[in-house]
Amino acid sequence: MRYFVELLVVAAVMAEVNAAAELTTIWTTRLGPLQPQTEGVYRTAVCGDGSAYFVDGLNRVAAVSASGQLLYDGEVGLAKTFAISCDPSGHLIAINGEFFSTWRLKGSSRSSLEKLTEISVKSLALMPSKIIDTPSGLYIIGKTRSQQQTTSAKILHRMDRTGRHFASMELGQHPTDLSAAEATLSMRRGAFAWDPDLGTLAFALANPFELRLFDANSQQVSAPTRPVGTFAPLRIEGSGAPAWTDRIVDMTYSSGLGFVVQSIEREGSSGKKRSFLTVLSPQTLEVRSRIPLKGSGVSGFLQGSSRDGLLYFQSVAPDTGIQLSAVRLVLTK
Repeated sequence: MRYFVELLVVAAVMAEVNAAAELTTIWTTRLGPLQPQTEGVYRTAVCGDGSAYFVDGLNRVAAVSASGQLLYDGEVGLAKTFAISCDPSGHLIAINGEFFSTWRLKGSSRSSLEKLTEISVKSLALMPSKIIDTPSGLYIIGKTRSQQQTTSAKILHRMDRTGRHFASMELGQHPTDLSAAEATLSMRRGAFAWDPDLGTLAFALANPFELRLFDANSQQVSAPTRPVGTFAPLRIEGSGAPAWTDRIVDMTYSSGLGFVVQSIEREGSSGKKRSFLTVLSPQTLEVRSRIPLKGSGVSGFLQGSSRDGLLYFQSVAPDTGIQLSAVRLVLTK
Protein backbone atom coordinates (compact mmCIF):
# COMPACT_ATOMS: atom_id res chain seq x y z
CA MET A 1 0.00 0.00 0.00
CA ARG A 2 1.40 3.35 -0.92
CA TYR A 3 0.78 6.42 1.17
CA PHE A 4 1.56 9.98 0.33
CA VAL A 5 1.33 13.44 1.76
CA GLU A 6 0.43 16.41 -0.35
CA LEU A 7 1.85 19.53 1.27
CA LEU A 8 -0.13 22.49 0.09
CA VAL A 9 1.58 25.19 2.11
CA VAL A 10 3.11 26.98 -0.87
CA ALA A 11 0.18 26.56 -3.26
CA ALA A 12 -2.58 26.69 -0.68
CA VAL A 13 -6.12 26.15 -1.81
CA MET A 14 -7.91 29.28 -0.63
CA ALA A 15 -11.60 29.88 -1.07
CA GLU A 16 -13.57 32.94 -0.05
CA VAL A 17 -17.03 31.96 1.06
CA ASN A 18 -20.05 34.17 1.78
CA ALA A 19 -17.68 37.19 1.87
CA ALA A 20 -17.01 36.48 5.54
CA ALA A 21 -14.50 33.65 5.73
CA GLU A 22 -11.47 32.10 4.08
CA LEU A 23 -10.64 28.38 4.11
CA THR A 24 -7.05 27.33 3.39
CA THR A 25 -6.05 23.67 3.12
CA ILE A 26 -2.60 23.31 4.73
CA TRP A 27 -1.99 19.63 3.97
CA THR A 28 -3.80 16.48 2.90
CA THR A 29 -2.69 12.96 3.82
CA ARG A 30 -3.95 9.79 2.18
CA LEU A 31 -4.55 7.02 4.71
CA GLY A 32 -5.07 4.27 2.16
CA PRO A 33 -7.91 2.74 0.12
CA LEU A 34 -11.34 1.92 1.42
CA GLN A 35 -11.62 -1.47 3.05
CA PRO A 36 -14.48 -3.88 2.30
CA GLN A 37 -16.63 -3.73 5.39
CA THR A 38 -20.23 -3.71 6.48
CA GLU A 39 -19.98 -2.42 10.04
CA GLY A 40 -16.79 -0.38 10.03
CA VAL A 41 -16.90 3.31 10.91
CA TYR A 42 -14.01 5.66 10.09
CA ARG A 43 -13.11 8.04 12.91
CA THR A 44 -10.20 10.41 13.56
CA ALA A 45 -9.15 11.90 16.91
CA VAL A 46 -7.28 15.21 16.69
CA CYS A 47 -4.78 16.05 19.45
CA GLY A 48 -3.93 19.51 20.71
CA ASP A 49 -0.46 19.40 19.16
CA GLY A 50 -1.93 18.71 15.72
CA SER A 51 -1.18 15.00 15.55
CA ALA A 52 -4.09 12.64 14.93
CA TYR A 53 -5.20 9.01 15.28
CA PHE A 54 -7.44 7.16 12.84
CA VAL A 55 -9.49 3.99 13.45
CA ASP A 56 -11.71 2.06 11.05
CA GLY A 57 -13.86 0.23 13.60
CA LEU A 58 -12.42 -3.10 12.52
CA ASN A 59 -8.92 -3.32 13.99
CA ARG A 60 -6.75 -0.79 12.16
CA VAL A 61 -5.14 2.24 13.81
CA ALA A 62 -3.07 4.89 12.03
CA ALA A 63 -1.21 7.84 13.54
CA VAL A 64 -0.40 11.07 11.71
CA SER A 65 2.01 13.84 12.74
CA ALA A 66 1.09 17.53 12.95
CA SER A 67 2.66 18.03 9.50
CA GLY A 68 0.64 15.22 7.88
CA GLN A 69 3.28 12.49 7.94
CA LEU A 70 2.04 8.94 8.50
CA LEU A 71 3.84 7.69 11.62
CA TYR A 72 2.16 4.37 12.36
CA ASP A 73 -0.26 2.00 10.66
CA GLY A 74 -1.17 -1.33 12.21
CA GLU A 75 -3.63 -3.44 14.17
CA VAL A 76 -3.74 -3.16 17.95
CA GLY A 77 -7.00 -4.75 19.08
CA LEU A 78 -9.48 -1.88 18.83
CA ALA A 79 -12.10 -3.69 16.77
CA LYS A 80 -15.63 -2.30 17.20
CA THR A 81 -14.22 0.80 18.85
CA PHE A 82 -15.58 4.08 17.48
CA ALA A 83 -15.30 6.43 20.47
CA ILE A 84 -11.76 7.82 20.42
CA SER A 85 -10.09 11.04 21.48
CA CYS A 86 -6.75 12.44 22.70
CA ASP A 87 -5.66 13.21 26.23
CA PRO A 88 -3.66 16.37 27.06
CA SER A 89 -0.38 14.48 26.51
CA GLY A 90 -1.32 13.54 22.95
CA HIS A 91 -2.07 9.91 23.77
CA LEU A 92 -4.93 8.05 22.12
CA ILE A 93 -7.84 7.21 24.41
CA ALA A 94 -10.53 4.75 23.36
CA ILE A 95 -13.66 3.30 24.89
CA ASN A 96 -15.98 0.50 23.81
CA GLY A 97 -18.50 -1.64 25.65
CA GLU A 98 -15.77 -3.55 27.47
CA PHE A 99 -12.69 -1.42 28.07
CA PHE A 100 -11.38 2.12 28.41
CA SER A 101 -7.76 2.22 27.25
CA THR A 102 -4.89 4.66 26.68
CA TRP A 103 -2.23 4.27 23.98
CA ARG A 104 0.92 6.13 23.00
CA LEU A 105 3.43 6.24 20.19
CA LYS A 106 6.88 5.18 21.35
CA GLY A 107 10.44 5.08 20.06
CA SER A 108 12.54 7.90 18.65
CA SER A 109 10.64 7.69 15.37
CA ARG A 110 7.27 7.23 17.12
CA SER A 111 6.64 4.34 14.77
CA SER A 112 5.07 1.87 17.19
CA LEU A 113 2.01 2.00 19.42
CA GLU A 114 1.84 0.65 22.96
CA LYS A 115 -0.99 0.30 25.45
CA LEU A 116 -0.44 2.33 28.63
CA THR A 117 -3.59 1.55 30.61
CA GLU A 118 -6.74 -0.50 30.34
CA ILE A 119 -9.69 -0.69 32.72
CA SER A 120 -12.89 -2.69 32.44
CA VAL A 121 -16.13 -0.75 31.93
CA LYS A 122 -18.36 -3.78 31.33
CA SER A 123 -20.42 -3.01 34.41
CA LEU A 124 -21.49 0.31 32.88
CA ALA A 125 -23.17 -1.54 29.97
CA LEU A 126 -22.24 1.34 27.67
CA MET A 127 -22.67 1.59 23.91
CA PRO A 128 -20.37 4.59 23.39
CA SER A 129 -20.13 6.51 20.12
CA LYS A 130 -18.02 9.52 21.15
CA ILE A 131 -15.65 10.49 23.95
CA ILE A 132 -13.78 13.66 24.88
CA ASP A 133 -11.11 14.21 27.56
CA THR A 134 -11.36 17.42 29.61
CA PRO A 135 -10.00 18.71 32.94
CA SER A 136 -13.50 18.02 34.34
CA GLY A 137 -13.36 14.36 33.34
CA LEU A 138 -14.27 12.19 30.38
CA TYR A 139 -17.52 13.02 28.61
CA ILE A 140 -19.15 10.20 26.65
CA ILE A 141 -22.07 10.05 24.24
CA GLY A 142 -23.81 6.69 24.14
CA LYS A 143 -26.81 4.70 25.17
CA THR A 144 -26.58 2.05 27.85
CA ARG A 145 -27.84 -1.45 27.17
CA SER A 146 -30.48 -1.01 29.86
CA GLN A 147 -31.96 1.79 27.74
CA GLN A 148 -32.29 -0.33 24.60
CA GLN A 149 -35.99 -0.93 25.13
CA THR A 150 -36.77 2.48 26.63
CA THR A 151 -36.96 6.07 25.46
CA SER A 152 -34.74 7.34 28.28
CA ALA A 153 -32.71 10.41 27.38
CA LYS A 154 -29.68 9.47 29.51
CA ILE A 155 -27.28 9.78 26.60
CA LEU A 156 -24.54 12.15 27.82
CA HIS A 157 -22.32 10.82 30.61
CA ARG A 158 -19.33 11.92 32.68
CA MET A 159 -16.69 9.51 33.98
CA ASP A 160 -13.33 9.76 35.71
CA ARG A 161 -10.27 7.97 34.34
CA THR A 162 -10.63 5.08 36.81
CA GLY A 163 -14.17 4.27 35.70
CA ARG A 164 -15.33 4.17 39.30
CA HIS A 165 -17.15 7.50 39.18
CA PHE A 166 -19.77 7.55 36.45
CA ALA A 167 -22.88 9.70 36.15
CA SER A 168 -25.42 10.46 33.44
CA MET A 169 -26.13 14.13 32.76
CA GLU A 170 -29.56 15.66 32.53
CA LEU A 171 -30.20 17.11 29.07
CA GLY A 172 -33.59 18.54 29.93
CA GLN A 173 -36.78 18.55 27.90
CA HIS A 174 -36.50 17.17 24.38
CA PRO A 175 -37.84 19.25 21.48
CA THR A 176 -41.62 19.22 21.42
CA ASP A 177 -41.79 18.46 17.68
CA LEU A 178 -40.02 15.12 18.20
CA SER A 179 -41.35 11.97 19.74
CA ALA A 180 -39.43 10.55 22.69
CA ALA A 181 -37.84 7.89 20.45
CA GLU A 182 -36.81 10.49 17.86
CA ALA A 183 -35.37 12.77 20.54
CA THR A 184 -33.34 9.92 22.02
CA LEU A 185 -31.96 9.03 18.59
CA SER A 186 -31.10 12.67 17.93
CA MET A 187 -29.20 12.83 21.22
CA ARG A 188 -27.35 9.58 20.51
CA ARG A 189 -26.21 10.90 17.13
CA GLY A 190 -25.35 14.30 18.60
CA ALA A 191 -21.99 16.02 18.98
CA PHE A 192 -20.08 17.89 21.66
CA ALA A 193 -17.02 20.08 22.14
CA TRP A 194 -15.06 21.43 25.09
CA ASP A 195 -14.06 25.08 25.41
CA PRO A 196 -10.76 25.04 27.38
CA ASP A 197 -10.80 28.82 27.81
CA LEU A 198 -14.17 29.05 29.56
CA GLY A 199 -14.30 25.47 30.86
CA THR A 200 -17.65 24.74 29.25
CA LEU A 201 -19.07 21.84 27.25
CA ALA A 202 -21.41 22.45 24.30
CA PHE A 203 -23.71 19.61 23.24
CA ALA A 204 -25.61 19.64 19.93
CA LEU A 205 -28.52 17.44 18.93
CA ALA A 206 -28.22 15.78 15.53
CA ASN A 207 -31.59 17.24 14.54
CA PRO A 208 -32.93 19.87 15.14
CA PHE A 209 -30.01 22.35 15.24
CA GLU A 210 -30.25 22.84 18.99
CA LEU A 211 -27.40 23.26 21.47
CA ARG A 212 -27.02 23.24 25.24
CA LEU A 213 -24.09 24.61 27.25
CA PHE A 214 -22.78 23.05 30.48
CA ASP A 215 -20.27 24.30 33.04
CA ALA A 216 -17.37 22.33 34.51
CA ASN A 217 -19.73 20.86 37.14
CA SER A 218 -22.03 19.46 34.42
CA GLN A 219 -24.72 22.01 35.19
CA GLN A 220 -26.63 23.41 32.24
CA VAL A 221 -25.88 27.13 31.97
CA SER A 222 -28.02 28.03 28.97
CA ALA A 223 -31.49 27.22 27.75
CA PRO A 224 -31.65 25.05 24.61
CA THR A 225 -30.72 27.28 21.68
CA ARG A 226 -31.62 27.06 18.00
CA PRO A 227 -29.05 29.34 16.41
CA VAL A 228 -29.80 28.54 12.76
CA GLY A 229 -33.00 28.11 10.75
CA THR A 230 -35.22 25.09 11.06
CA PHE A 231 -33.94 21.73 9.92
CA ALA A 232 -36.23 19.45 8.00
CA PRO A 233 -37.56 17.25 10.81
CA LEU A 234 -36.08 13.92 11.76
CA ARG A 235 -38.39 10.96 11.32
CA ILE A 236 -37.95 7.26 12.13
CA GLU A 237 -39.09 4.89 9.40
CA GLY A 238 -41.12 1.75 9.98
CA SER A 239 -37.94 -0.30 10.00
CA GLY A 240 -36.68 1.73 12.94
CA ALA A 241 -33.98 3.41 10.86
CA PRO A 242 -33.72 7.20 10.90
CA ALA A 243 -34.89 9.04 7.78
CA TRP A 244 -32.07 11.62 7.90
CA THR A 245 -32.63 14.83 6.03
CA ASP A 246 -30.81 17.68 7.75
CA ARG A 247 -28.40 16.88 10.57
CA ILE A 248 -25.39 17.94 12.59
CA VAL A 249 -22.29 15.98 11.53
CA ASP A 250 -19.89 17.03 14.28
CA MET A 251 -18.54 20.01 16.16
CA THR A 252 -15.29 21.22 17.69
CA TYR A 253 -13.82 24.21 19.51
CA SER A 254 -11.27 26.26 17.62
CA SER A 255 -9.17 28.87 19.42
CA GLY A 256 -9.96 32.36 18.18
CA LEU A 257 -13.16 31.25 16.48
CA GLY A 258 -15.37 29.53 19.03
CA PHE A 259 -17.50 26.46 18.46
CA VAL A 260 -17.49 25.22 14.86
CA VAL A 261 -20.39 22.99 13.80
CA GLN A 262 -20.68 21.09 10.52
CA SER A 263 -24.15 20.34 9.23
CA ILE A 264 -25.67 18.66 6.18
CA GLU A 265 -28.75 20.51 4.99
CA ARG A 266 -31.24 19.98 2.18
CA GLU A 267 -31.37 22.80 -0.33
CA GLY A 268 -34.92 24.02 -0.90
CA SER A 269 -37.28 22.06 -3.09
CA SER A 270 -34.42 20.51 -5.11
CA GLY A 271 -33.59 18.21 -2.22
CA LYS A 272 -29.85 18.52 -2.93
CA LYS A 273 -27.71 18.21 0.17
CA ARG A 274 -25.17 20.88 1.04
CA SER A 275 -22.57 21.03 3.80
CA PHE A 276 -22.12 24.10 6.00
CA LEU A 277 -19.80 25.23 8.77
CA THR A 278 -21.44 27.38 11.42
CA VAL A 279 -19.20 29.34 13.78
CA LEU A 280 -20.79 30.10 17.15
CA SER A 281 -19.80 32.45 19.94
CA PRO A 282 -18.53 30.35 22.89
CA GLN A 283 -20.26 32.61 25.41
CA THR A 284 -23.71 32.98 23.87
CA LEU A 285 -23.84 30.36 21.06
CA GLU A 286 -24.84 33.15 18.69
CA VAL A 287 -23.93 32.69 15.03
CA ARG A 288 -20.72 34.45 13.95
CA SER A 289 -20.59 33.01 10.43
CA ARG A 290 -22.31 30.51 8.14
CA ILE A 291 -19.96 29.03 5.54
CA PRO A 292 -21.06 26.76 2.66
CA LEU A 293 -18.36 24.22 1.86
CA LYS A 294 -19.44 23.82 -1.76
CA GLY A 295 -16.78 25.44 -3.95
CA SER A 296 -14.42 25.99 -1.02
CA GLY A 297 -11.98 23.22 -1.94
CA VAL A 298 -12.72 21.51 1.38
CA SER A 299 -14.61 18.22 1.50
CA GLY A 300 -15.33 15.52 4.03
CA PHE A 301 -16.53 15.47 7.60
CA LEU A 302 -15.21 17.59 10.47
CA GLN A 303 -13.19 15.52 12.96
CA GLY A 304 -11.74 18.05 15.41
CA SER A 305 -9.22 20.85 15.77
CA SER A 306 -5.67 21.42 16.98
CA ARG A 307 -4.60 23.84 19.68
CA ASP A 308 -3.48 26.39 17.07
CA GLY A 309 -6.93 26.39 15.47
CA LEU A 310 -6.56 24.09 12.45
CA LEU A 311 -9.73 22.17 11.55
CA TYR A 312 -9.36 18.54 10.45
CA PHE A 313 -11.62 16.94 7.84
CA GLN A 314 -11.79 13.27 6.90
CA SER A 315 -13.05 12.32 3.44
CA VAL A 316 -13.84 8.87 2.09
CA ALA A 317 -14.33 8.11 -1.60
CA PRO A 318 -13.70 5.08 -3.84
CA ASP A 319 -11.30 6.95 -6.13
CA THR A 320 -9.23 8.82 -3.54
CA GLY A 321 -9.56 6.43 -0.62
CA ILE A 322 -9.42 7.77 2.94
CA GLN A 323 -7.94 11.24 3.29
CA LEU A 324 -7.29 13.57 6.22
CA SER A 325 -6.88 17.31 5.67
CA ALA A 326 -5.83 20.16 7.97
CA VAL A 327 -7.62 23.41 7.14
CA ARG A 328 -7.20 26.98 8.37
CA LEU A 329 -10.46 28.95 8.79
CA VAL A 330 -10.20 32.73 9.09
CA LEU A 331 -13.22 34.99 9.54
CA THR A 332 -12.69 38.11 7.47
CA LYS A 333 -15.33 40.28 9.05
